[in-house]
Amino acid sequence: ILQLSALLKQADSSKKKLTLTRLASAPIPFTVLSITGNPCNEDFLAVCGLKDCHVLTFTSAGSVADHLVLHPTLTTGNFIIKAIWLPGTQTELAIVTADFVKIYSLGSDALSPQYFFLLPSGKIRDATFVSTEDGCNIILMASTGYIYTQILEESSSAKHGPFYITNVVEVNHDDLKETNGNVAGGGVSVYYSHALQLLFFSYTQGKSFAATLKKDMSTTSMLFQINLKSNGSGKGGNSNQPLVQWSEVPSHVGLMYCMTQSTNNPVVLMIKPDAILVQEIKVVPAKAKIQDVVAIRHTASNSDQQRTTMILLCEDGSLRIYMANTDNTSYWLSPYLQPQSPIAVLKPVKKKKVT
Repeated sequence: ILQLSALLKQADSSKKKLTLTRLASAPIPFTVLSITGNPCNEDFLAVCGLKDCHVLTFTSAGSVADHLVLHPTLTTGNFIIKAIWLPGTQTELAIVTADFVKIYSLGSDALSPQYFFLLPSGKIRDATFVSTEDGCNIILMASTGYIYTQILEESSSAKHGPFYITNVVEVNHDDLKETNGNVAGGGVSVYYSHALQLLFFSYTQGKSFAATLKKDMSTTSMLFQINLKSNGSGKGGNSNQPLVQWSEVPSHVGLMYCMTQSTNNPVVLMIKPDAILVQEIKVVPAKAKIQDVVAIRHTASNSDQQRTTMILLCEDGSLRIYMANTDNTSYWLSPYLQPQSPIAVLKPVKKKKVT
């Protein structure tokens, strides 16, 4: 656990080599492959390996207050893909594996899952959640390229045993052809943005899309293809790089980031009403392979202005810091697009003095 504010202050001073202040350390008895913080309670952290998932609770000083071990019971050949905190909840956690998704309510029962979802065919590649007026829905991307959806309700709960999800989201696009039972070579990733009301997904053949969902989750109503420029000839077009690990920058609407599957380069997306701006970040030298990335919105240490900073973790253990270009990423941050307090908008009318 590191002191981030001190690191960002050094970054503002344009130092080439920065020092890190360690607050605490938390030993984990397995190789850590992913770390997922809870947006609703930053004291909770889900830490996953291939077969293990532990939930850590931290104090305000950064030390570990509680260490909860989950038991997803994985068979040989199955592994954990990721852990996802359900939107708007402090204690509901989904463990996504290649064979199933188990959703736990840690506040009531950390041993038995609340939901236990399976697919009728293919492996699970990725999962996301969509909160609507009707409830919370899970969306799964299958290895076949089909996107499945199911509302979390009493009839689909684990108390009735494992539940097979059979509802398929219909996606129509000329580039999405089915061959030998697989769509576009098979599915890779899926992510839903509540802020943008868009579903993002990608396929093995390198095609990535953003789409709006109909209210009943049965089909996509509008579809937009996301193109990366090819690295070879420099001409436009797909570089056959499926996008994975989709994420958003908290408090910076419209700015997203993900990774290319094979080269693991971060890709920054700026979503506008009429365009999707795309930038792939490549570290020099190329030998410094990127392992992970996170982006945060924070106050600049040398002013009161807000800034968005992206931090990259490289294979050699180094951290690299990039800052978002305000001119290109601030469309949704305009004061005209922010909610206004009615008290601030309505100014009292000054009465003229009567003589």
